[in-house]
Amino acid sequence: MQSNDEKNNPTERAVVAANGEQQFADIFKLNIDCFEVMFDYLSLEDLDAMGQTCKRMQRITGHCFQQNYGAAQVKFNDDGFYLNHVKIDCFNNFLQNVKIANDFTDYINSTGDDGANIASKLMDFVTKLKHSTSIKVIDIFDVEIDEENDAIVARFYEMNEIVRKAENVTIRISYENVIDALLAQCSNIKYLYLKNFSIRNECKWMHQIYPMLEHIELRCKNDILEGTALKTFLEQKIEYCVKV
Repeated sequence: MQSNDEKNNPTERAVVAANGEQQFADIFKLNIDCFEVMFDYLSLEDLDAMGQTCKRMQRITGHCFQQNYGAAQVKFNDDGFYLNHVKIDCFNNFLQNVKIANDFTDYINSTGDDGANIASKLMDFVTKLKHSTSIKVIDIFDVEIDEENDAIVARFYEMNEIVRKAENVTIRISYENVIDALLAQCSNIKYLYLKNFSIRNECKWMHQIYPMLEHIELRCKNDILEGTALKTFLEQKIEYCVKV
């Protein structure tokens, strides 16, 4: 039977789960208090390095990371996830608040390639978060793309799998078809922020139902016309703020 401490402490659950799998290194025989004292002396960089030693340690350090850094915004740059300038790909499955960062978009926007590099980098983002069950907040910064490039648009449809996990979503993209791709079937969203886009009646995202949506903030490039699909959309019982 589990103790109350074990039930309420995710790090301890991780230790117990790891120890229940099979016999292994003596360090895993330590109780949770020892791990917590030890982790208190580690920098974020050291914690990440320790988590890379094996899958069992990754699980334990990951829950420690989630407890201490879970609310912090982690940025996705061109080569992976960073927090406070420390690369932390070891904790992909434990991230709660992620952003496709300005550094990444600056890098992508400066490449001037045919789109293959953009598609590859976006796919890398999807792959790293595909198995995460912790995502709560996601912020997608503006990326200059060729919206007629099927390979790139396809990557945004695959990113939808990540966006659907989040409750708080910010999208700073001006391409309507990309917004439609990202927001398809996003039933978990409670707070939605759309910026730098133009409103058109044919936008698919405005014709969807978001059962959990409580607040939406829109910053549009164009005037909002009476009788648009957006007006109908905003008649739902949600808080909203619209700026042009």
